[in-house]
Amino acid sequence: MPNKLIAVVLVFLVLFGIGVYPCSASDDITLVINGKTVDSDVNPMIINGRTMVPVRILFDTFGADVLWNESLRQVIISTATSVIVFTIGSKTAYIDGVGRTVDVPPTIVDGRTLVPIRFISDVLHYDVVWNGSARTVYVSGKKSETAPDDNKPNMPDDEREEELVLAELSRITAVEKAKTVDITVSLSEKIEPKVMKLSDPDRLVFDFYGVEQTCNNSDIQFENTSVTQIRWASHPDYTRIVVQTTEQTDYSLRYTSAACIITIEKTAYTPDDEDTPSDDNVSSSGTAIEPPKVSGDTPVVVIDAGHGGYDSGAIGRDVDGNEVIKEKDANLSIAQKLAQKLKSSGVKVIMTRSADVALGDTVMADLVARAEIANKSQADLFISIHNNAFTDPEATGTSVLYAGLSNNGGYGISSQELAENIQKPLVKATGLKDRGIVQSPEMVVLKRTIMPAVLIECAFVSSYTDQKILTNEKKVSDIAEAIYQGILISLRKMGKMS
Repeated sequence: MPNKLIAVVLVFLVLFGIGVYPCSASDDITLVINGKTVDSDVNPMIINGRTMVPVRILFDTFGADVLWNESLRQVIISTATSVIVFTIGSKTAYIDGVGRTVDVPPTIVDGRTLVPIRFISDVLHYDVVWNGSARTVYVSGKKSETAPDDNKPNMPDDEREEELVLAELSRITAVEKAKTVDITVSLSEKIEPKVMKLSDPDRLVFDFYGVEQTCNNSDIQFENTSVTQIRWASHPDYTRIVVQTTEQTDYSLRYTSAACIITIEKTAYTPDDEDTPSDDNVSSSGTAIEPPKVSGDTPVVVIDAGHGGYDSGAIGRDVDGNEVIKEKDANLSIAQKLAQKLKSSGVKVIMTRSADVALGDTVMADLVARAEIANKSQADLFISIHNNAFTDPEATGTSVLYAGLSNNGGYGISSQELAENIQKPLVKATGLKDRGIVQSPEMVVLKRTIMPAVLIECAFVSSYTDQKILTNEKKVSDIAEAIYQGILISLRKMGKMS
């Protein structure tokens, strides 16, 4: 009998004893990033044979954005090249919309999210070295061309490559004008900043990499304008300028031989704007329509008016070759009408642009910025408004594109279902050829957004028939109404509207 009891106790200890006793201080794992020891209230730890590190500590050091979506239990990492989505407890992570298996799922320890460092290394090509005897994990921003040597995890200081300084920033000034605020960043060389649009609070962030700041950290305050503050600070490998605003706003960049000039568009804010009666809430008979009611948390929809600024998109011409309409203008007109309809129903709307501006200095930067706006705002849906074109003016019709990924994020609806919900009323509203919903995983704004997302080709600007629709105010309103109805159907299925 005693022998049986001892056996039972031994089995219990083998099965359940691991992890019962707290680790001593000597068991702590040290994290070294780019040669500097990083302190965290939660240390890296080994789980199921994999080294797990606090995600925010790691990516804050590398200058990436880390967002947390409480309702979906997701951590979203937005770097200059990729968007990575982890779901707590899930072995599937999404890299720019493409699912990949993670050996050990991310977990939360003492309020910190831990992710497997080796997976991050494989995705972003960081160099990761584990020194078992020193219980230290070394991370650097560039992956080694040769296999790491565990016995030589850290190069001597005199052998390290000096940080590259491309330019000096000597002064920042700002001038408030009637419709803009112009910020002059005095630089010794032309440096194009990485730009991010963030919310809660709304702000524009300009990161000048390789720029050494020779002036002091400081700020400029404004009153009675949509731009409330400009502040700047020096970081180890870049200088950051933050423009805080009362709402999402647009910007433009231009350069002189000695400066980068950032122009921020001011907006006139009227507190009663949201309560102003709109024709969108009145039926054709003049009877007031009861708008849908929001269920639970206010839904957030990002509306992206495609192209803008230097990028006109397709250009529609008549039979004589004269310009009739630019795609960027048609997109913005539809987007603005759609936004008003959604706002009237209690939906929070974020527009990637509300004027004729581009969001990046290159087309790719512009597209990535649009997706980042949606991801950072934790939107429920992303709607990109476009119009098609073809060399044959007989080409006509309506289609809705989606990335083709199944919905695994807990939104309650997939991108494909969203596309179906919009396509049907849109075809009816335009009366044009039904070109169907189209799987398009190569679209940047679709593969980089983490929520259900679609790109709508409302009509063809190159078609003489479709041009008449896109230049008709009533028909443009009908198109916006059709997209609006498709969004409402989707939000109801998601439990966001009643």
